[in-house]
Amino acid sequence: MKRLVYFLAINFLIIPSILVAITPNVVYADEIEDLKLEKQLVNPDSFYYPAKRYIENLQNMFMFSKDSKVNLHKNLLKKRASELKYIVEDRVLSELERGSQRFAYQAGILVEEAEKDYTEQGKKEIKDQFSKYKKLLDQLRENFKANSSFWMLIQQDIDTLDILSEKI
Repeated sequence: MKRLVYFLAINFLIIPSILVAITPNVVYADEIEDLKLEKQLVNPDSFYYPAKRYIENLQNMFMFSKDSKVNLHKNLLKKRASELKYIVEDRVLSELERGSQRFAYQAGILVEEAEKDYTEQGKKEIKDQFSKYKKLLDQLRENFKANSSFWMLIQQDIDTLDILSEKI
């Protein structure tokens, strides 16, 4: 009987929850030029967030072409930006440092993938996206007192995008 209950719980509660959580809805940013951020159903303060990250890592393992890997990392960077926006706007400040680090890490991975035999047009598009993300980060940074620790975390992401833009 216990096995049946566990089976039903896993198949009808946990798995559908994870699938719903990783399905994004598109939300248009108000003041950021045509930057479309996916509204995440599972954010860093959620119980299901580790499962979401695990599924993202599995997706990366099954991408074999250069274009598909770069596109995956572009989408993951967009998710990290959306999560960072959520953290700042909903004042989930205990997650701000990790969210900031995840955003910078994902941007770095994107540039590493794009550096390897990626087209010049594709690299230019990434630079353009980085400039849009910098505008978003500027807006998020203004939610904090200048030179505070939270302000500095967002500033470090802006600096990281500057460095990576020069690198690519």
